[in-house]
Amino acid sequence: MNNQRLFGCSLLLLMLLPLVTLRAAERTPSFANVAYGSHSNQLLDVYLPQGDGPCGVVVCYGGIWIPAKSVPGHGFNVLFPKQIAMIAVQTRGMNLAVSEHASPPVSYVLSDARRALKFIQLHAKEWKLDPSRIGTFGGSQATIPAFYAALTACKADAASADPVEREAVKVKAVGFWRGPGSLDPKRLLSWNPGVEWGAPAWGGTVAETLKNYDKLFPMISHWSPDYLVTKDAPPLFIENEWGLTKPDDPKITLEHINKYYSRMKQTNPARPPA
Repeated sequence: MNNQRLFGCSLLLLMLLPLVTLRAAERTPSFANVAYGSHSNQLLDVYLPQGDGPCGVVVCYGGIWIPAKSVPGHGFNVLFPKQIAMIAVQTRGMNLAVSEHASPPVSYVLSDARRALKFIQLHAKEWKLDPSRIGTFGGSQATIPAFYAALTACKADAASADPVEREAVKVKAVGFWRGPGSLDPKRLLSWNPGVEWGAPAWGGTVAETLKNYDKLFPMISHWSPDYLVTKDAPPLFIENEWGLTKPDDPKITLEHINKYYSRMKQTNPARPPA
């Protein structure tokens, strides 16, 4: 089995086992509270397996409403034996974005998610990581930054004075469990009638976003990851049963996942400007 297939299988196994969220304080990172930006919330923790490397890495994203760092607790048993590291990424939250009148608020989370991924690749040699085996992972709300970063960090700004922005990351696989995968409220309602999710990603309530949908659509399609899929997108592993214990979650039904899967088989060759 080649390294890419082994990496994808390991990520899938990580999702299928019962998920236990492990806060950073419960296990000492190899490198803790590494700043990947100038804001105090732009931090990551690096967990490395024993060995000389280079090892693959699963980049795990935390919450998008309030800043948080976490990794799947069972990942140490699933990934470490296969020489796959884990990195917990914390981004600025939408609570801060709303207070600072960011447009749109979700831009804080997603731009941080992309920057963190580029920063990790820039430091791959220092942390004994294999830049050809990078995957992203998120659960629930964190599916959004995990997928967005994987789809957008592949573009480098060669003219940038910032070495982080000059990185181009080719993600090998994306995994997410029990998450919406989209921030388009109209699309989400078409998948799950009556379920509203995502406020205040676009600066207002879901009702306000729907009222101004035509005006906001260029911005929605610029940031919502389901609009950014191309034929070159990395493999996406979706698990919705959360250890087969939450099939009753009204926000993420099996029909939702089936429709999302159908959507992911389509591609958008161009991204509308924001």
